[in-house]
Amino acid sequence: MRPTWPHLVVLTVVVVGSFAAGLTFRASGVTPGSKGKPGATAPSSRLSSDRTGPWGDLRVTRIVIEPLESAAAALIPPEPTRWVLPQQSPVGVERMLADSGMDPALIRRIAPTISWDPALGASVVQPDVEAVMAIPPKVRADFYLELSRYPVNQYQAKPFRFRQAFVNQWFEAASLSDKTLGILKRLLYTRGDTVFISDVQAACAQIDSKDEQAKMLKALSRTSTLLVNLVIRPDTDIDALTSYWGFGKRLRDVRPILESLKRVPQGMPLDISHLLTRFARKRLYAFPARDGKSLDPLYDCHWSSMNFWNDPPDDRLNETSFVVHTIMTDYVKVAEGDFRFGDVVLLGKSEDELIHSCVYIADNIVFTKNGPSHLTPWVLMELDDLLAYYEMPDRSAVRAYRPKDVSER
Repeated sequence: MRPTWPHLVVLTVVVVGSFAAGLTFRASGVTPGSKGKPGATAPSSRLSSDRTGPWGDLRVTRIVIEPLESAAAALIPPEPTRWVLPQQSPVGVERMLADSGMDPALIRRIAPTISWDPALGASVVQPDVEAVMAIPPKVRADFYLELSRYPVNQYQAKPFRFRQAFVNQWFEAASLSDKTLGILKRLLYTRGDTVFISDVQAACAQIDSKDEQAKMLKALSRTSTLLVNLVIRPDTDIDALTSYWGFGKRLRDVRPILESLKRVPQGMPLDISHLLTRFARKRLYAFPARDGKSLDPLYDCHWSSMNFWNDPPDDRLNETSFVVHTIMTDYVKVAEGDFRFGDVVLLGKSEDELIHSCVYIADNIVFTKNGPSHLTPWVLMELDDLLAYYEMPDRSAVRAYRPKDVSER
């Protein structure tokens, strides 16, 4: 896997449609038990009246989490581009390249770099930088989809990805040179509404400055998330809010702060991180602590979702078999439209497939960790954005489950 980030982060507030670089904060020594807080809140790009429901009156601001630039150098790949195709002969690889629509002249250029590795039982391809840069976007998308089926191709299996609508804005605050931006634009490829970049080795090979390489990787590693505030006013129905956010044993954690804000004459916004469970509150907006492991299984989406109600977390939930057993025995299925705070949402392209899990918070906003590595923080996202992130065309296979004993948690 790619090298891990030291657990230092910068949060940059981003108003939807444009990236504002002026409002930042740094949190030093962030661990899964701590996180930084912004010193101010930018005005929401969405009217709170558009976010009203049983959860109350929400004000939402889109932000971006990014590692500190001083940590980005850890992501600079030391090796050149390398593709591995298990159980494919060199001739078979050439056939795959042709099937993806690659120009015959480009295949002839790449063919001499294909060799059979008996130890791996795979063909290994080491194309030069010029060949990588010459691959058309459609061919890149199709061929890299095949490469992504094998985890050894880490940059294709876990590419950097962005919503297509935000590609231009994504790099606006990155202070990258025109040369670097030009390189990245040539390496972009799309599937559905998502834009990907996999070829960081080829990009870094063309950038002499280590500082510029680090800036580029910092920009690519940004994670879009949401700051969500619950607006409390003197006429707010605290009983209704408590029934949504503070049912069961959480009443003592939630009601006092809601009642105190109701007494503020002009009203007051409350960051909903204060209303989350202890597990989620400790981790929201944080990167996992660096502990020398690049892929700690405890940090995957299922461990994060299934432990939402647990403090301390149950480490058995890093085993898929135990996750499935727990859902089947301790949870009940919830009809779409009845999702509420704390429901575990499962994503898959069929009822039998489990690609990702997250936790429903309010108004289609979910608590999620998108991948097991230390490069991915715990964040809040719109469910529709999450579906696009995982290349799911619709909600046909979205289902939710609720703990049977949720009132006792």
